[in-house]
Amino acid sequence: MRYRGWPIVVDFFEPRLPDQEAEFQTQSWHSNKILAFAGSLYLVLNWVLYLILNNDSTHQSTYAKAVFWGGLSLVTAPTPIMIAFDWPRRHPVAFQIWFCVAVWYCAYTEVIQMHLCGFFLTTKHCFKKDFLFMNYYATAMPALMMFIVSKRLYNFIAQLGFFILLMTLIIPVQGIYARNVVSFVIFSFFIQWLHYSIENSRRKMFLLATQLKQAFKAKHKARLAESKASFTKRRFANYIFHEVRVPLNNAALAFQLLQSGNAFKDEYAKSTEIYALEQGLKMMKTVLNDVLDFEKMDSGHFETIPKPFPLHHSIRAILDQVEVQTTARDLKLDRALDIRIDDAASSAGGAEPEGLWVVGSELRLHQVLINLATNAVKYTPEGGGRSVRISTEFLGLTTREELPGNPPDIEQDGEEKTRVELENGQEEGIALPVLSRNGSGVQTQCLTFRLEVQDNGPGIKPSDLVEDRLFQPFVQTTVGQSSGSGTGLGLAIVKQIVRLSGGRLGVRSKRGEGSKFWIELSYPIASHAEIQAAREVNTLTSSSSRTRVDRKKSTNNSSNTSSNNSGYSHGPRHSSMPGMGQDVEPSVANPLVKQSPPLENGAPQMPGSPPQYQSKPEGVAFSPPPLVPSPTPLTPLSSPSDPLLVLVVDDDAVTRVLSSKLLTKLGCVTHTAKDGRECVDMVLAGEPYTYDLICLDNFMPVMTGEEAVKELRANERDEFVVGCTGNALTEDQDSYREAGADEVMVKPVMIQDFKRLIALAQQRRFERRRDRAPGLGT
Repeated sequence: MRYRGWPIVVDFFEPRLPDQEAEFQTQSWHSNKILAFAGSLYLVLNWVLYLILNNDSTHQSTYAKAVFWGGLSLVTAPTPIMIAFDWPRRHPVAFQIWFCVAVWYCAYTEVIQMHLCGFFLTTKHCFKKDFLFMNYYATAMPALMMFIVSKRLYNFIAQLGFFILLMTLIIPVQGIYARNVVSFVIFSFFIQWLHYSIENSRRKMFLLATQLKQAFKAKHKARLAESKASFTKRRFANYIFHEVRVPLNNAALAFQLLQSGNAFKDEYAKSTEIYALEQGLKMMKTVLNDVLDFEKMDSGHFETIPKPFPLHHSIRAILDQVEVQTTARDLKLDRALDIRIDDAASSAGGAEPEGLWVVGSELRLHQVLINLATNAVKYTPEGGGRSVRISTEFLGLTTREELPGNPPDIEQDGEEKTRVELENGQEEGIALPVLSRNGSGVQTQCLTFRLEVQDNGPGIKPSDLVEDRLFQPFVQTTVGQSSGSGTGLGLAIVKQIVRLSGGRLGVRSKRGEGSKFWIELSYPIASHAEIQAAREVNTLTSSSSRTRVDRKKSTNNSSNTSSNNSGYSHGPRHSSMPGMGQDVEPSVANPLVKQSPPLENGAPQMPGSPPQYQSKPEGVAFSPPPLVPSPTPLTPLSSPSDPLLVLVVDDDAVTRVLSSKLLTKLGCVTHTAKDGRECVDMVLAGEPYTYDLICLDNFMPVMTGEEAVKELRANERDEFVVGCTGNALTEDQDSYREAGADEVMVKPVMIQDFKRLIALAQQRRFERRRDRAPGLGT
């Protein structure tokens, strides 16, 4: 009884939560305080009605006068005041005793009065009092108050005392009253158990709510910690990128200056060592951009602008680049483009010379195709009649609610398994969330197609295919590790692009027979108006570029300024494309780079314009590139009679010197400043547009680049400011643009970048002069 029974009794009458009992009692009291106060008012009302309605019998008995006018008034009247001053929480024992006495007072006193006046004797002389409410005072009222504020233990003691009174004062005189006593006992046990069950449920709900609250706080804390850790990681990555890009920028500029100035002896100028140095610098830039691009995609920053483009025509342009690589390795490129895709243009409203036009991110498609194709070429052994096969397959036309040309909102609404077929014929699923696109309610025809890249390499080990290992970042297959090249990010970026594009991705591989990677994408079919608009923009851009170059030729007698999009960023959505259009040979090109062909007459393609869709004519063979390319001499781009005045602002002295030398060789006159404050003073000291171009670093002492450009714009100066910074994160570049920078370039800044800046600065200067003299013409 002591060690087994007593704990059960204690738990029944006074259950306690190990650590949250005080909190549970406090919460229960605050939630029941209004009901408790209403219950006390009900006791007061019962007291008033008792004295008024029983006054005829009460005033004839001295016992009744003392008990009901005195005692009942004493125990009932103070209860609302006690509850108002939180006695149940501050003095629980004293309040429970007092309240229990007030609740049970009438029940006890009426039993005693029934015995004293001989209610069950033959001659009834209780002053016409019938005691009909005695059972109500002993059952209903205590039960009501127990569910509001009173405790089971005190009610049990009162019930036991009332039972004893009945057994001693009523039963000996009126034995038939035993039926009422039994009913009272059964009711007492039932109401005690019911109250215990309800309180137990309330305690469980409280524990559940507490656990949910703790889980929410823990999740919120974890989310904050994750956000803080992610922010710290991003800032750390940005710091590392910045600290690596600055010396890499200096090394690349120094190497190009030495190479263009014939600083190397003839026996070393075209040596493998010089070639390895040049490609090593470019590979470092590629690796940095790959890591940054994956980090941005992994954090959900899917930067793309869907535009109309001819699907097969664009793919052929990429296949031309791939064929350069296959030819260099004595491999055959097998093209198999499904003609049904171009035939779908007829059913969509009309055929175009280039084939079917779709609306999507051409750059992202090129990233995927170049990556997969480069891997296929790399892992296919040279010679031996081996080939790399790249094909498309028409899967059908669908209709969905989406307005072509508008970037769709991307929502995750399920999870699909990417199919991976192992060499034993079994398939394993790789978790890949399926994304849907929300449109604007316009019914649009969409093309669904499959793109396959197949090689004749050694295949992929089954262990590399399980658990999505093949598509994990920084993870290389056994074959990839043996090749000694690559960052392990290529397929991870492909997976992210396909996932965020709402497509499907899979791979089939068999040891010794090669691998086949496939993707399935769905693009809205471009309307005729969109196609015409894209062509007009392309034509206008090409025309203006050719005119600008012809004018420069006539005034400068200089050579062509052929360049590409080397590291150039135009607008926030293209600021972080990895190594855009680097000046490298196709055989060693960045697998994530879309090499944009130059326009006619060597004019550079302007940023933001549609690409020129040029592809190799059928039947024309490629020659492999030389092992060591010849260095391109630095031909001045700015006229000696009217040179550009450029201000180079950087806190790193080496960067200032190298950039100044490079710009000087390109025909510019350069001034330098070591921080933002000095830059602002030099610009504001001169007339507007004294400097045609300002190359402005960001992280500098005294005044940062952002602060400097803000002050320039605040003083209504509209010089052409380009941020040349090592800050690789998109939000940093966007912040720079919001501060007032016209463009942002991420270090390392190469020769082609400076050529493009000079071309843009010349265009800006010409536009300003034309605005001042409208008759100048075009």
